[in-house]
Amino acid sequence: MSQEAKGQAINVEEYLPKIEMMLMRNGLNLSNVDIVDDFPGDANPLRAARCFKIAKKIEIRRHISPESKENYLNELYKFQEQLGMLQDDWTFIKHIVLRYACQINNRWKDDYECAKWAFFDAKNY
Repeated sequence: MSQEAKGQAINVEEYLPKIEMMLMRNGLNLSNVDIVDDFPGDANPLRAARCFKIAKKIEIRRHISPESKENYLNELYKFQEQLGMLQDDWTFIKHIVLRYACQINNRWKDDYECAKWAFFDAKNY
């Protein structure tokens, strides 16, 4: 049974080897990712992750609660047909990493385009 089905937080650190492989495929590495407990000063206390394009840094919450996951899914409201695939914890993390890797590597692309690309590319892993 998945962690989501149990209502437990996703432990992102369990996926670090897989995250590293995805980053390398996208011209990045683990030095581009910080696993954090919280986002001090952030206006959104339920944020699962955030991206700093110029600094080439992705911050991901160490333990993503079901509420933080739901908050992230709400950001993707334009992709209703694809949201079901993100119920799987690993696919959810893949989408976060790919979306933000796209934003770092293609700073001129808007968030919609990177989120769309991440749905497509997440199927290829």
